[in-house]
Amino acid sequence: MAGKSGTLSSFLAKPTLLVADDDPMIRRALRRELGVDFDVLEADGLASALRALDDHPGICAVVSDLDMLGDPGAGLALLDEVRQRLPACARIMISGSLDSRSIRVGQILAVTHETFSKPWRSGEVLATLRRLTTPRA
Repeated sequence: MAGKSGTLSSFLAKPTLLVADDDPMIRRALRRELGVDFDVLEADGLASALRALDDHPGICAVVSDLDMLGDPGAGLALLDEVRQRLPACARIMISGSLDSRSIRVGQILAVTHETFSKPWRSGEVLATLRRLTTPRA
């Protein structure tokens, strides 16, 4: 099939997303939930998440904890970087410390498409990612 731009495997490949959280149990839970539709990359902090963005430019979504590895707001910095580098990339914040009175709420809303509090309900992050990553006609 000369002249074709992709192989069958590239058409069947799942889109890639990045999960950034310092808790390995949270990363495993998200991998189980999201791995149905996505190839899931994992990062345990800001530095490893930024390396993953460099190494995998085709990432279509990032799900990040707000505070990682003793670095308050690391997830906020990550999603802001994603917003600048990959504006079409879906950005979701998951945190156990979201507070509507927090000064960070405005910053979070500026860089995310959706936020979830821990614990989230089974299936809701996947449903949101499906909605955010489905191409519109």
